[in-house]
Amino acid sequence: MESALAMLLVESCQDKKPRRTDDFVLDAAEEYDKILTKIRFDFDTKLAEYHVFYEPVNPMICKKLENEPKLEKIRLKKPNDIKILCEIEAYQRSSGKTCLLATTDRTDFLNNRPIIESLIGVRCIDPIYLPNELET
Repeated sequence: MESALAMLLVESCQDKKPRRTDDFVLDAAEEYDKILTKIRFDFDTKLAEYHVFYEPVNPMICKKLENEPKLEKIRLKKPNDIKILCEIEAYQRSSGKTCLLATTDRTDFLNNRPIIESLIGVRCIDPIYLPNELET
């Protein structure tokens, strides 16, 4: 944590345009969240057993995701992210279980969680909230 704050401080000092204190605090909080999320995710996955399953994807679901205008940036920038969603939906459909996608990818998954959930019924969450989700 200290190294992340030190790096932010150095970057802030090197900027041509000085950063406001409020912006620095918000950036520091975001870095802290990233570090905490990674630590909790690593901790939880190392303690829990997990299995990898492969289920055939439904091409119609993939097309639905690929054709969704709100997901166009994902499709163009990271097409494998669409494939990940298709695979999760396939497992959810075949198992009859509710699936969650725990990810730190705010840009592609977390910021698009309402549309993803409405299209395929898969909830995207930050791993920091995973223990709380599993308790309910």
